[in-house]
Amino acid sequence: MKNETYFRCSDVRVYMSRFVVFSAYIVITAAAFSQSGCVREKTKKIVGFSQTENIGPWRIAETNSIKEEAAKRKKTYDFLMTDAQGQTSKQFADIEDLIARQVDSIFLAPREYEGLTPALEAARAAKIPVFLIDREAAGKPGEDFVSFLGSDFIAQGHRVGKWLAQVTDGKASIVELTGTAGSSVAIDRAKGFRGAIASYPNMKIIATQTADFSRAAAVRVMENIIQAHQ
Repeated sequence: MKNETYFRCSDVRVYMSRFVVFSAYIVITAAAFSQSGCVREKTKKIVGFSQTENIGPWRIAETNSIKEEAAKRKKTYDFLMTDAQGQTSKQFADIEDLIARQVDSIFLAPREYEGLTPALEAARAAKIPVFLIDREAAGKPGEDFVSFLGSDFIAQGHRVGKWLAQVTDGKASIVELTGTAGSSVAIDRAKGFRGAIASYPNMKIIATQTADFSRAAAVRVMENIIQAHQ
């Protein structure tokens, strides 16, 4: 019974049979191929997904949605996912790992706007297209990444500010809890919100703190703010 696999070195396919008397021979030979730059033959395109974290209903729903779509296309594409666990440094390393694993494209939900430029440059050098989803990262569409799929976060913040001005008749002391510090969504929503209330002199932001898009963190932060303003 013969079970074969093959490797490719400089476009030359090398077949090895697993039916070998000495199994150590296989290990030594495979190691030699690895050191000489051989890669396992890819039979399907590989799509990589770099998720910022998997905490909170929104982020979990996004991850599950992408996984479900990937499962529908498993006959055509292989799917690799990484979880940065809320750390920009880890997400940088995750992207480098996806590049090293020779994915054909990367879908990236950036944790922060800044800090991922070298990783995007590495992907471009490897000719791997990157698509930003949900959040933006520093760079130019069409050069540093292909495109961005997400919402207009400035408009979101502006709508909230206008709504608050209407329901308070333009008079309010505001406590602002923001999302992940340094993320494009937190930056843009704050910009839109402040722009909306700028024309209402009796609307003042009395405290601003990050809650990192976490309900538990928001409760703790709000408790501290209430105590500080009693």
